[in-house]
Amino acid sequence: MHNLLTVKETAKYLRIPLPTVYYLVQRGQLPAI
Repeated sequence: MHNLLTVKETAKYLRIPLPTVYYLVQRGQLPAI
């Protein structure tokens, strides 16, 4: 089973800004449900 992270948790884990997480999801470079 995979763990799911919130956008905020993902940004903190990857040490990137929150808008970058949304950008990566939008481009399909970061999986999201």
